[in-house]
Amino acid sequence: MVEDQQLILSAWALLAATLLGLGLLERRIFGPAFDGARDVWLAFWMGWGMLIGILQVWHLFLPVDDTARIALMALGGIGWLVAGFAPWRILGRTLRTNAIGLIAVLLCTWWLSNRALAGPTFGDTGLYLVPAVHWVEKFPIVPGLANLYVPLGHNVSYFLYAAFVDAGPFAGRFYHLVNSMLVLAILARGLFACARLLRRRADDGVAGDMFYALALVPVVDLAFSLYMGSPMPDTAVFLFGLVLAGELVELAATRAATRAFLLRLVFLAAVGITVKLSLAATALTVAATAALIWVWRSSATAGEGVRVMLVCALVGLVPTGVWLVRSGVMSGLPFYPAQVLPLPVDWIARVDATEWVQRPMAMAPLLTIFSDPAWWRTRLESLGWFEPDVMRPLAMIAIGVAVFVIAKPLQMLRGRAGAVPLLVLVVPIVSFFFSFVNTPMPRYQGATLWIFAIDLLVIGFALKSDGAGEGLRRRVAVVMIALAGASLPVWRDPSPWLPLREFEITSGPVVHEQRLASGLVVGVPENQVCWWAPLPCTPEPHPGLELRDPSDLAAGFRIQLRDSMGPVVPQ
Repeated sequence: MVEDQQLILSAWALLAATLLGLGLLERRIFGPAFDGARDVWLAFWMGWGMLIGILQVWHLFLPVDDTARIALMALGGIGWLVAGFAPWRILGRTLRTNAIGLIAVLLCTWWLSNRALAGPTFGDTGLYLVPAVHWVEKFPIVPGLANLYVPLGHNVSYFLYAAFVDAGPFAGRFYHLVNSMLVLAILARGLFACARLLRRRADDGVAGDMFYALALVPVVDLAFSLYMGSPMPDTAVFLFGLVLAGELVELAATRAATRAFLLRLVFLAAVGITVKLSLAATALTVAATAALIWVWRSSATAGEGVRVMLVCALVGLVPTGVWLVRSGVMSGLPFYPAQVLPLPVDWIARVDATEWVQRPMAMAPLLTIFSDPAWWRTRLESLGWFEPDVMRPLAMIAIGVAVFVIAKPLQMLRGRAGAVPLLVLVVPIVSFFFSFVNTPMPRYQGATLWIFAIDLLVIGFALKSDGAGEGLRRRVAVVMIALAGASLPVWRDPSPWLPLREFEITSGPVVHEQRLASGLVVGVPENQVCWWAPLPCTPEPHPGLELRDPSDLAAGFRIQLRDSMGPVVPQ
């Protein structure tokens, strides 16, 4: 194994231990005690959510540098200490009883470490993704950063996580870790799920295992795409959307889901909103659906139901409240890019960011689909709706519809109830229409189409009250679909094992300096990409841009009022 692969494996182990440690610390504080392997899985994602939540507050006052990294790693270590032996016993039991799953995970980890050697190829990487991380590491949150360059004003907490891993041998190349860690976590969950589904017993977790086994299909597909190696928030939206939908299925299928499970899912959904706003519809719908299902299943009175909803709302406000503050600082608009509730501050964004984002994806009024279908076909094709990345989940949706249409009538005839209510389908349906109306490019859908397909299959295959040995054929069918679908990218890609022995090198920017009317000197890249160029750097310097304090870059940016008295539509 090459040295750079070993570095990736070591970094994954350290990062996973830190995230799990943060989750263990949260579990130790709020309880209840660990009950099984699924609690450890949830603790990993709670740790990821806690890391993002803590960094949101930290970055209000300090940059995300080595001090932040050491502090959070220390918190993760404390989490392992206070958790005692319970997580170790659960992990040990899981590994002992899932030898096949363990072997599959180890082999998959080795393979994925090779894929992670690839460098970023998505065009936005040097345009604003890396520069956004650069600002996070160099300064506390900067007022009016949106005035320097529109995309830098997006309050995306994913960049805080990216800055956290941009250290040591991965300094300046965090993209080898930032998404691959999340991919590996879901792959491991899916492979262990397959191993459990093939065992001759059933329990409350069958529906959740089915979901994550089937999630192998889109996650392996993503591992072969440019999305894993590029530090794109859209990749985290895709992966975390799958996790939220999977945990909703788990909650919906669990006979006695605890209130703690519900509140943790609501917290994760709220974190999802901060990761990138395009996940908002999925996150909000997951939280609302989970709360409704829990109240209904618990037979709570109206008063108890209202109290649970209020507690859920308060839990959700913890990460989103800080996120709103951060948005206000970065752009003067709490719901940036929307021009809603603008703050009376001198750094308010003067460029119409909504127009900047939506202009390349402009659509005709929806009703024209009947009067001019040819235009709609051409437009959808130009936006990528006929590409393989869309056709593959549509093919799985077709399989899901077929299974659903056959299975549900049979369940009714035999008097068998499904383990997962149809209500979970609300999540992908609402998410699809929200994303299509606002940003109609397929990549902004995240995993929505895949979630719809997987939900249909789980609803069709998962039944209540499967005893030991019951439902084995259905579980085998799910594993066969999952493994067959996950193997397709391996056969389709000419290089499933990349011919790389070290980190793939990326080219740097060519930048010249430009002095603006205010005297501010900015770097302007010749080819639109700033990468790690000295700050401030922007491909679109506004002529009225100035520093709020000429002696302090951290004080932020504003656009002189004489140049723009209101939002400016970019040319």
